Amino acid sequence: MDNKAYIFELHDEHTQWLNDLKFYKDQLKKFEERLAHISAKNPDKEVKIQVEKFQNRFLIQRNEIDYFRHDIKQQENELELEEQTAPIVSVERTLEEEEALKERRETFVSLFEEMKKEFNVFVEEHL
Repeated sequence: MDNKAYIFELHDEHTQWLNDLKFYKDQLKKFEERLAHISAKNPDKEVKIQVEKFQNRFLIQRNEIDYFRHDIKQQENELELEEQTAPIVSVERTLEEEEALKERRETFVSLFEEMKKEFNVFVEEHL
């Protein structure tokens, strides 16, 4: 496996990830609105329990988005520092940290999509 990339490629990748995280955060807002609607029209205790579970999951996802966004920005700061301090030497960069971020991103997306499917089933059952 090639363990080097051009810094501009990493910048582009980070920009895409940040845009993706904004999209996921926007989706969470929409989910929360639907959840509030379901909660308001369904007084059943079992529904309220499910509502609370989804609220907790949404909170966890929102926190993960914030942490991940922060870590991406930290990585961007490191890249910028490398470009400023050693512009010729830093044309290529090892990707250990990048690989960790990629794996984390893949895990996040997978878990988010799984939660989204479960939430959509819940919505269909209670609208």
